[in-house]
Amino acid sequence: LAQSARNFRALVIATTRPESGSWLAASNPRHISLKPLNREQTRLAIAAMWPQGKPSTSPELLDVVERVTGGVPLFIEEICQWMAENAASATDRLAQTATRSHASVFESVIEARLETLGSAREVARAAAVAGNRFNQELLRALLPELDDEIIANALDSLSEAGFLIRVRPSGVPVYGVRHALIQETIYNATLRKRRQALHRQTCFNAPHRSR
Repeated sequence: LAQSARNFRALVIATTRPESGSWLAASNPRHISLKPLNREQTRLAIAAMWPQGKPSTSPELLDVVERVTGGVPLFIEEICQWMAENAASATDRLAQTATRSHASVFESVIEARLETLGSAREVARAAAVAGNRFNQELLRALLPELDDEIIANALDSLSEAGFLIRVRPSGVPVYGVRHALIQETIYNATLRKRRQALHRQTCFNAPHRSR
């Protein structure tokens, strides 16, 4: 697409990490660096991303979220969701992370949100290993210890929680992890031995990936 778009009246906008945009070089693109949100933008993002129907954030919570997210929109979104789900303990737990890196805090929040989903957490780990496209058939092959109903319910829970999206609008459902950083975080948090076992199963069952 990047190579051929210049032959058409089309505008292509792509977001990439600085180290992963080499495939754009052939199209001679214009680069615009996106910086983290500043203090005021962060507060506006928190207000916009705070789940509807949940208690409003206090000034203390705003300060905590602003500090630990570093102005990264995805971090803000996930932490706001987690805080809304765990209002009783969120402030204290986040306050303890003040000296940790933003990525480390993000990983802790993702794990904390997955913990509340029970067996769906293992399905999320298998999904992170499976790649950017997978279906229930592939997950069943990767997780033979779980039956179809458990996997189907897990997919619904993970989709509702914002971890997965359905990428095929009709026919047999095909899913993907909503954001590459979420997939990477879940993948890295999975024990290496477990990742290796899932990788072996993924390679063996590759034909089921998105059929």
